[in-house]
Amino acid sequence: MPTIGNSVFADTVAGLADALSASGLQLLPGDFGYSDEGERRLLRTLVGCQPEAPVVHDPALRRMLRGLAVPVVETWDLTAHPVDTVIGFSNEGAGAGMARHFLARGRRRLGFVGGADFRAPARAVGFATPLAEAGAPPPVGIVAPGLGIAEGRQAMAELLGRAPEPESAFCASDVLAVGALLECRRRGVAVPGRMAIAGLGNLEIGREPTQALTTVAVPAHEIGRRAGELALDRLRGRAGQRRVVDLGFSILERESTGGPG
Repeated sequence: MPTIGNSVFADTVAGLADALSASGLQLLPGDFGYSDEGERRLLRTLVGCQPEAPVVHDPALRRMLRGLAVPVVETWDLTAHPVDTVIGFSNEGAGAGMARHFLARGRRRLGFVGGADFRAPARAVGFATPLAEAGAPPPVGIVAPGLGIAEGRQAMAELLGRAPEPESAFCASDVLAVGALLECRRRGVAVPGRMAIAGLGNLEIGREPTQALTTVAVPAHEIGRRAGELALDRLRGRAGQRRVVDLGFSILERESTGGPG
């Protein structure tokens, strides 16, 4: 997994454990810290342990895995050409869905806060597309140096310093979005009046602030559970017909963008 510091990935690992609990297989979790080199080292180590179903995103390692006699289940994204099987949701679609949410509320000057997550660029591309179609200005892009609350506060401070100032911000994770919300509160910036804020992940931390956070809800636990089931099917020689499994996402509108409390 890219990090053990984000509880949404812990939900996916829990789903994997649920699916594999009765099979006699043991999970070998690894954290590559959103680093390409870290991912390469981690995967080579895991392959040396002869794993049953490694997960990877690096193109060179994907080619290597195609030469190994192991089932591969990739998660948390979609691709038309998986190594074996991929299960997740469209990150580009998630970005587009949130942009349409803001546009429907009359917001046209938008900001996007990404980070180290290698899926963030796809979310940014999706976020920009409906704006171009609507004739709205392209979003202001901020690359946060990390994925924590402090980085979210820093990103919001940068957005508030732009001219013209964005009216809304879509953060690539709920944790970044909570940091952005706290920075607005510190500066006396009205949310959602002057600035609407949304995140991704539907984490508990986003449901607890005074103004609950609008978010892209993704089926993190279900991704893990289904990935475990697909891996077991491969190991038992039951090759499924679907190589790409899209579990979708949903936009949960809450107070931070003007939704119900």
